[in-house]
Amino acid sequence: MCVEQCPTKFYHYKLLYAQELKLATNNANRIKRIRSQLSCEKSARSQVENPKISIYSLVKERKLCAPYSFPSIAFYGRCIPSIIVQALNLTINQANDVIKNHGGNTTDEDIIPTKDSMETGLKYFKKALQVKRLLSYMFEDLIQSRYVLLLSLAFSMIFVIIYMLLLRYFARWIICLSLILCIIVFALAAHFCFVARIRMQKYFNDSTDKNNNSNLLNINEMNITFDINGLDTIDIKLITRTISINKTQVSLENFDTAMILLDQFAPINIIWLLLGILCCIVCGILLICTCCLYERIVLAAALIEEANKAISYALTTLILPIITFFLNICFVILGILVIAYYSTLGRAIYQISCSQDFGQSCRNASSRTYVKSNETIKLSIRSMPRSCFDFNEGDNCNPDDFSQLNCATDRIRCVYASYGFGDETFTGYFNIIWSHRLAQFLSRYSWFINIFNIFIIYWLLAFMIALEEMILACTFASYYWEIMNQSNETYCHGYFNRCLCSQGLSITVRHHLGTIAFGSSIIAIIDVLRTLIDLIKDQMEKLNLDSYGKCCLTLVKSCLNSVRCCFEFFSRYTYIMTAISGRWFCSSAFTSTKLLLSNCLRSFVLDRVCTILLHIGRITITIGSCVFTAYILDRIQNNMSLHFSWFPILTIGICVYISSAIFLNVYSTATSTLFFCVLYDLEMADHSQLESHVRSNCLKEILIKSNDFQKNKIHTISDQSMSIESESKF
Repeated sequence: MCVEQCPTKFYHYKLLYAQELKLATNNANRIKRIRSQLSCEKSARSQVENPKISIYSLVKERKLCAPYSFPSIAFYGRCIPSIIVQALNLTINQANDVIKNHGGNTTDEDIIPTKDSMETGLKYFKKALQVKRLLSYMFEDLIQSRYVLLLSLAFSMIFVIIYMLLLRYFARWIICLSLILCIIVFALAAHFCFVARIRMQKYFNDSTDKNNNSNLLNINEMNITFDINGLDTIDIKLITRTISINKTQVSLENFDTAMILLDQFAPINIIWLLLGILCCIVCGILLICTCCLYERIVLAAALIEEANKAISYALTTLILPIITFFLNICFVILGILVIAYYSTLGRAIYQISCSQDFGQSCRNASSRTYVKSNETIKLSIRSMPRSCFDFNEGDNCNPDDFSQLNCATDRIRCVYASYGFGDETFTGYFNIIWSHRLAQFLSRYSWFINIFNIFIIYWLLAFMIALEEMILACTFASYYWEIMNQSNETYCHGYFNRCLCSQGLSITVRHHLGTIAFGSSIIAIIDVLRTLIDLIKDQMEKLNLDSYGKCCLTLVKSCLNSVRCCFEFFSRYTYIMTAISGRWFCSSAFTSTKLLLSNCLRSFVLDRVCTILLHIGRITITIGSCVFTAYILDRIQNNMSLHFSWFPILTIGICVYISSAIFLNVYSTATSTLFFCVLYDLEMADHSQLESHVRSNCLKEILIKSNDFQKNKIHTISDQSMSIESESKF
């Protein structure tokens, strides 16, 4: 229903009809005041003022007035209940500005809401209210459990430090213990998910069959005690503790509300079933990997132990990922601000909107000629019209100047069209010709500027990650060649001092920034292509195009994802090769790729095993912190009432996993660098003398395994009369 203005009060037609029946027919002023509260169509004003037509007839029979209304606020041509607008944190001034841009006329046929649009809008508003309610519950839980969260974070920090110290001396035992612990935890988690699914199904079945409140509390939930002093008189008294019953009622109501809210977004039973199946799959994969890759796990544990020793020589490397993390956050915020500033850099553009019966008479555009540097440019410039008939449909206009013409607003209007650039936007910086050119370019190719901004954001993120990898690679390569290795050859540009991290930073800034920028630009281009594919898929979904194009785009995106993963893997070893040899990106990439492909099985398996073991370490730290948080919450659950008892535990788990991932990422880079240095050393040095000038017992064990494997392979190759150069050294 289209109305002149949104209602400001709540009413129901039955209440107004009852008030009207109590009044006498001669009390016209009171009847008029009652009927003025109705929200009716503009064309029904005469019928509303007619006292012979009852309010019931206006609402039910003639359907000219709304049966009820809420206090509402105008929002994009609609009357939205003010409580919804407040819930979405929208101010009245913003809504009024939008309505003003649309001309303030809500009776235009172009913006009359259809039944489908209203149903869709109500569905989204219902979802928004449910999300708001869910978020408010979660926020309340965080406020109530804030001290528990701080205590758990402090415990997790201590746990991470202890875990890294234990890796320094007992890496193999800690890794094996973590692996066994993860297998047990995932098995227990699968059992818990299946049991929770059964209990949840039973809960929803009981809640649907419940017709009264008798099932709210059972005999086990009521805290019943016996008065022992009265047993001699056989007078047994049942004493119920009403406080505990009330607490049980509140907890059950909160549980009921939480389950209903969560069930609106996804079926709870399906979620528990999928989680249980996922835990079973992960547990099975861990068991298979443990049985089949036991020797590789031992080598990976030795490599992690040696990486921990390297980190102990340069403890400042643990701070570097934190700096990179916060710098990446700053770059993302900066990119969002740049895009937002560019989107609002122009001005509001208003255009003429004419009704069909207004006519099409207008004055032709007059052109002015500007001459500069022997170049003639014709710009189409309209002078200020003197009457309403001088306008044409789609002409630009100024609302202030248009209001002075006193045109009929029901026939011609100056409405908001878009936000862009005009010829006068840059006149303060350029002359009128270049201002016009720049405005036309920015208005016509705004998508190009946005793509460039997105590319810069991706490039900055990739550059910071690559800079961190290069600094760490230079640091750990210096540790290998100068501390562990007694070779007289010069590596890492010949620089070495006691502060390995500052040395790696100095080498990277002085020699390798171009290499990092080139590798980051390739990753940024791939990310931009992935973003463009996502945008194209969204546009195709809006246009309801066939699924063949979507399938092709999905295939292209999957190929880009694979290319990006492969490039990240090889670029990591390219940066390590650059840190060792000092050559630029392409030369280092060729050498590192050749070395990795000649030892592809051992390098890939050992790298992945180290990654999996470090992930298991993160999971172990996260599980320990979550168990500690759950224990604390269980001990003090009587002092606080939480809507979602799992939400603080989930928050701690996410925070601890991210923080542990930041620290253990240094271990991943250290293991990759040391292992690649071993491969490069095997390639360049004599294998018979290699073990004599390596001090580390862990790396000697890896070299012994490598040489034993090589001797067996050479013997097999000689028996089969095959060329040794054509096969891998491992």
